[in-house]
Amino acid sequence: MRHLTHEGPGLVRVGTDVFSYAVPPPRENKYGTPPVYKSKALIEQLDDLLAQIEPRRIVELGIFRGGGVALMAAITQPEKLVAIELNAEREAVLDNYLSRAQLRETVVPYYGVDQGDPEVAEILDVEFGPDAQLDLVIDDASHLYEPSRRSFDMIFPRLRPGGVYVIEDWAAQHTLLATIVDHVVNRRDDWKKHAESIATVIDEGNPDLARMLRDEPDEATVGRAARAAAAASDVDRALSRLGLEIVHVVAETSDVVREVTFTQGWIEITRGEGAVSGPGWLDHGSANLFGSLSE
Repeated sequence: MRHLTHEGPGLVRVGTDVFSYAVPPPRENKYGTPPVYKSKALIEQLDDLLAQIEPRRIVELGIFRGGGVALMAAITQPEKLVAIELNAEREAVLDNYLSRAQLRETVVPYYGVDQGDPEVAEILDVEFGPDAQLDLVIDDASHLYEPSRRSFDMIFPRLRPGGVYVIEDWAAQHTLLATIVDHVVNRRDDWKKHAESIATVIDEGNPDLARMLRDEPDEATVGRAARAAAAASDVDRALSRLGLEIVHVVAETSDVVREVTFTQGWIEITRGEGAVSGPGWLDHGSANLFGSLSE
């Protein structure tokens, strides 16, 4: 295990490698490492978690430009890290970094694979072995409820007792909508741009309201439009719903899920020692309370 040190604004060092980070990050940086799409707070949170559990077998869902994968590999020097990415185009800067850091044998990226597809289970069987237990899973992929839920249902049972499953950016849909509404209601400098964003969301279902929103709306109109946008965005199906379903598992039994911790950056779920019944285990018991109430 290595630890990171801060080199300056937007820069961290791990060993001899310097990584740049920003939200969003640039396409490239001058250090020859993939740029990291994370805030300073989230990078420090990740470093603390890695120091705590010292993971050797790691899965990361979501590669994007490769910075998160490269940074985690640099810190942990893993036995095996498998990364899954929906985009079929390889990230050359990540490949180059892995070659230079002599990590090509231990860090294996897969491209063109949906995070919730059963193919992921087949990949993990090949790379780790069907009975191997994982130490850490990071879901930084779609940030959408359905594919994230399929991934969790499929991969969480593979964790060792005490292993950790992290779901990043679970609050993104909520904070985005809150930001839009705040800018519009409080007439901030770019409020008109956000008004247009809301109008675009509700164009199809409520064209008259969308038209009013584009024409110097009063506060009542903005409020109506924001509520319509929330309905159209289906916030009830936001990623936070998965977090609450997992809380229901803890409420029912702590054998499978030992602990769930929420911060604004991620949801951290610790594996218990209990056995899991098989695929679809998350649909049993009180975990599926939301589905039961909506039927």
